[in-house]
Amino acid sequence: MGHITRWDRMLAMSAAGALLVTGCGDARSDSATAALPAGDFLLTGVRIFDGEQLIDADSVLVTDGVIAAVGRDLAADGAPVYDAGGATLLPGLIDAHVHAYPGALWDAPRFGVTTALDMGNDPDWVAEQRPARADTGPTDLADLWSAGLLVTAPGGHGVAPDSPTLAEGDDAAAFVADRIAEGADYIKIVMEDGSAFPGIAYVSLTADQLHAVVAAAHDHDLLAVVHVGSRAAAIAAVDAGADVLTHTPADGPLTAAQVARVRESGIPIIATLAASTASACGPEAEQLATDPRVAPRLSGDQRRSLDRSFPMCFPEVRDHALANAAALHQAGVPLLAGSDAPNPGTAFGLTLLSELALLVEVGLTPMEALTAVTAAPADLFALPDRGRIIPGARADLLLVDGDPTTDIDAVFDLIAVWRNGHPIDRSP
Repeated sequence: MGHITRWDRMLAMSAAGALLVTGCGDARSDSATAALPAGDFLLTGVRIFDGEQLIDADSVLVTDGVIAAVGRDLAADGAPVYDAGGATLLPGLIDAHVHAYPGALWDAPRFGVTTALDMGNDPDWVAEQRPARADTGPTDLADLWSAGLLVTAPGGHGVAPDSPTLAEGDDAAAFVADRIAEGADYIKIVMEDGSAFPGIAYVSLTADQLHAVVAAAHDHDLLAVVHVGSRAAAIAAVDAGADVLTHTPADGPLTAAQVARVRESGIPIIATLAASTASACGPEAEQLATDPRVAPRLSGDQRRSLDRSFPMCFPEVRDHALANAAALHQAGVPLLAGSDAPNPGTAFGLTLLSELALLVEVGLTPMEALTAVTAAPADLFALPDRGRIIPGARADLLLVDGDPTTDIDAVFDLIAVWRNGHPIDRSP
């Protein structure tokens, strides 16, 4: 049994970006990664946020890609012991709204996002990713859950070439059954007329179609996730019995009655505030890309995505989204964290960290924001082995320099990320 007494020094160097690349093409070429514990190990000297709160423990035992024990004075059972020197340990982050592609699953974990919930994608590609979810071996990729093809109207938002759409008079139950046959993990429904974006218009599903699709999803015990762009769409989704809304309505300020209606329903909202902020074409993406904690870790895809901008700028969308999110949170509506990457001005993994800062800006405490990206989405989407640091959970872990439970900006000071108990190479 070994004990690395100066591991905290090495980790601090890693957090500052002191990297030595030892070989091209090596999946673990980061020298700091090579020095991190892997496989079976006991991590000590950590402040532990378990997904909901800081707990009275300072050690985590990892065995075969799974958390075996959490506590104090744990026995190492022959595994190497590593001292984190007082850094904070978090569960791997869950991005509750992405539209993934192959490189995204590699980009996301380098910024701590180990699980991605996809809200519309090619079901054939998604099917290729599904087996990895059951694998506890070494990987540098995020695991993916997905809605597959969207439920949207002809001429609606999110229509892909040659993809099916739900026209008035079509059989909603059969449409949902087709998505389930393709492997959808939940059903994503689009209620979007473009009213939040001047000059843009879409054909939206009707309220009757929305009710029928939600009912069909529930008949198969699947969550009905509804994309809402407007206040009216949000209330329509609530009235239809949706399980979760995605996007904060941004076509104007919510009324007190509308906020109360959402609160009474108990439905959570995936806020996607970073995407709304990006639509304003402000300086945030450039500031993020040039942050010294971030810039050395960015891939070419991430840089290009941050550099892109919307063809039109919508500052009012940002303002309405932030104000409405604040009103919803103050009323007690649960807000979850989602990046909506790869929209212009966003980047996989990285933008979810910005989303946490925006959630704190609209009133969440840092600890509530961390729950919104770990335990809360894990509970909602029935992922019992993720989003928490508890025995039996995946050893998807983040080590952070500082205390993000009191200063959310500390999430950018990433020291290390583990997937299934194995450190990932954070070099781009």
